[in-house]
Amino acid sequence: MRLFFLRHGIAEDAAMDQSDADRQLTPIGIARMQAEARGIRRLDLAIETIVTSPLARARETAEIVADELDMRDRLVLDDRLGYGFGLGALQHVVKDRHLNGRILLVGHEPGFSMVSGALIGEASISLKKGGLIDVETYSIEPGAGTLRAYLPPRVLEALGASEL
Repeated sequence: MRLFFLRHGIAEDAAMDQSDADRQLTPIGIARMQAEARGIRRLDLAIETIVTSPLARARETAEIVADELDMRDRLVLDDRLGYGFGLGALQHVVKDRHLNGRILLVGHEPGFSMVSGALIGEASISLKKGGLIDVETYSIEPGAGTLRAYLPPRVLEALGASEL
């Protein structure tokens, strides 16, 4: 199984009159994520399913990527990718949704860095907004995975802007 962890794009700052869950991507965040989505398409990762946190900034990020990959029909929201995401939540998401193959997960920090780090053997990872981590694993257990790639947002943007 290949798990691609994509952190949401640049979002609005927290505001007193707004729920954290409602924070949306900024115009710059949208533009950069569109370029990154083109980069993800050019990588030809053969993603089969996109699972996203329902929080607005992650959902918007997932929708941008799903539109670029023509995968809107394979985009699902899962509350477990929101607040408190951890290895146990990932185990349940994969099991409950009968997922296998190549899965793009769209969510947040610190959960994505902690989970991907645990999968590859307690590594310390810091996933930037819009960054992508590729982990190959035979099970959702500590140390069961292999880091295939870490692509910072600037690399994905460059791929999306280039004429390959």
